[in-house]
This record gives sequence, structure tokens and C-alpha cells, in this order.
Amino acid sequence: MQQVNFPKEIKAIIDEEIPNSLIKERSGGGSKKLRYISGSTVIDKLNIAFDRMWSWHLKKQWVQESVAKYNPKYDKEPVPQGPVAHVTGILTVYFKADDGSLIQVEKEASGSKAIMGGQSDQEHIFKAAGTDALKKAASLLGIGLQLFRDEEEQFYYESKTSSDNWNEETLEEFKDELQWIKDFQAKTNFGDTEMAYFYETFSGNKASNIEGIRPSKIKDFISFVDREAREAGVGA
Repeated sequence: MQQVNFPKEIKAIIDEEIPNSLIKERSGGGSKKLRYISGSTVIDKLNIAFDRMWSWHLKKQWVQESVAKYNPKYDKEPVPQGPVAHVTGILTVYFKADDGSLIQVEKEASGSKAIMGGQSDQEHIFKAAGTDALKKAASLLGIGLQLFRDEEEQFYYESKTSSDNWNEETLEEFKDELQWIKDFQAKTNFGDTEMAYFYETFSGNKASNIEGIRPSKIKDFISFVDREAREAGVGA
């Protein structure tokens, strides 16, 4: 089977940080807020990433009758719940391999929407459930997935996928800066424990060694170490 890599330019578009102006919020119960992006924003991302070469196919739709809610702590008797519309769909995206052949990738997902309101509201219920399914399918490609990651998960993902990582090129490009850190450790006789303070403080407790510091931030990190060491009376 031919090995095909997902184009870097498409991954870059998918991984672009979504502007705050496009991020919406809704109640998630109590004081909790859920962050999300609209269906039109997802479509825009798909159009840009795949140059409109994608399709969405509804595979199945159905209505589920809900079970009455009952919590003896809060409810005197079961509280009836309305029905829910469900949709399953398949998102297919297309891109060209290095040899020019057309590759297609499919992602299947389901969405749902509580059936409420009058006839004018209910007639669009499967459309709303379908939009929910499309957004979930797109998230399997990474679109909007940043909204579901907490800070530590996002940092881990970026450390594994960002082009700003340590590799042969960046190791060579910043060899002088890396040597500065080695010389600093030798001069101060700082071990891993002492150095961990600098890594953790600089990164906000996200990094404990040099691998957690992005190459583009290494000069800033050195300035930080130099300043902290001098303020502590340690010659750098």
C-alpha cells in the first residue's frame, strides 16, 4: 500500500488558532460555559483547507424517545423529557498526493438535537443535528479540536506537531544557544533539579527540560536564565 502523508499546508490551516471573535459560548449547566464554533466557521475551514474539495453525506437519521429524568435528591417524581433527533453522516475530504494522485479520507460522526418548539422549529431539527454531526466529523480531522483540549493537552499537542520543534535543523541553528546552557550548568554546577526551576518558571510549569522549550523561544529563555541567575547572585 502506498504511504501517503497528509499535506503540511493543510495541517497548518487546520492547526491555525481560531480567533476569539469566532468562538461562541453557551451554558453547559450551572455556571459552566461551553465554547464552540458555528457550522459556517467549520465549513469555511474545510473550504480553505481542502480548496472546497470535500463532501458531506447523511447516512442515517432517526428520532429517539427519551427516558424520564429522575433524581430522588431533587425530583419528587420522574420528569418527562422530550425526544431527540439523531443524525449520522460521513465527511469526505480530498487532496493530492506527491505523485499527483487524488486521495480521499472519510470521517464518520453522529450528532443530535433535542426536539423543542413548534412546527417551524421542529422542521429544521435534522438540519441542526446534521450540523452537529458535521462539526464532530471535522473535529476528527482536527478542526476546532483546540476548544476541547485543556491547556496542558494543547501544549502537548503543539509540542508533537508544531514545525517549531527540536530537530536536526533547529539543533544546528541554535547550537550556540544550547552550548550557552551547557556552559551555564558547568559554571554553576546546577543539576537537573536546579535547572528544572528555570524551565518550569519560564514555561508556566509546562516544561521541565530543554525539550519543552521551543527553538523560537530559546533566546528568550537564555535571557530569562541570565537575569534570574544574576538577581540571585549567581554569575552566568
